[in-house]
Amino acid sequence: MSRDQFNLILSYFNLCNNVDNQPQDSPDYNPLFKIRKFVDALNENFQRTFHPGKDIAIDEAMVAWRGNLSFFVYNPDKPDKFGIKVFQLCDGQTGYCSNLEFYTGKAAPSAKGATFDVAERLIRPYLNCGRTLYVDNYYISPDLFTYLKEQRTLACGTMRINRKNGPPKTMIPKLKKTEKEAVALTNGVITLLQFFDKREVNVLTTAHDNSVVDTGKVNRSTGDPIIKLHAVNEYNKLMGAVDRSDQMV
Repeated sequence: MSRDQFNLILSYFNLCNNVDNQPQDSPDYNPLFKIRKFVDALNENFQRTFHPGKDIAIDEAMVAWRGNLSFFVYNPDKPDKFGIKVFQLCDGQTGYCSNLEFYTGKAAPSAKGATFDVAERLIRPYLNCGRTLYVDNYYISPDLFTYLKEQRTLACGTMRINRKNGPPKTMIPKLKKTEKEAVALTNGVITLLQFFDKREVNVLTTAHDNSVVDTGKVNRSTGDPIIKLHAVNEYNKLMGAVDRSDQMV
């Protein structure tokens, strides 16, 4: 095919009928109208082809893009800093993407918040199967963890201690920086683990207790084995699933 013939075909090529597209001021406006069926087909194929294991993770990825787009974002923490943000649910062991959702700008959230809504939509096909979800502090909330527990799904993630609906500060003791201390607080469903290693780490979990494990690594300066909370060790191993997916892409 010649270049001119390709460009002629491309100029008339459409995936959707533009007549059905709603204007931006309409409540039914869909920023992904042009590719919505394609994205839905991707997710259907992901979920039919591969069933994720017991451990899954939700995080953001970036699709590199520098064109003119209303939901174009800048994220300095990603290798591709300019582009389209994608929320992904990936298998914890392989990094295989099992569900994804494009960020298309701020939308009216439910009473439980926008991050709760995103996590609930992504994990919906995998509820009531005994899986464990790992998330970072962007998604974490007691409301999400309580909801997942009711759906036979466990969860674990790092948490900012001043997060909304978190435990009162008066309940949490000050950890000594000179000693590796750990504190566990629970309401019977969710456990908050606070651990001081190089810095203070706060973990919210419904899947772990306050036990510690030997990581198999050794402190180079002292020669002592490195001990971590079991929850922290599992989080470090499994939370990188979306990063592995990005590496494969």
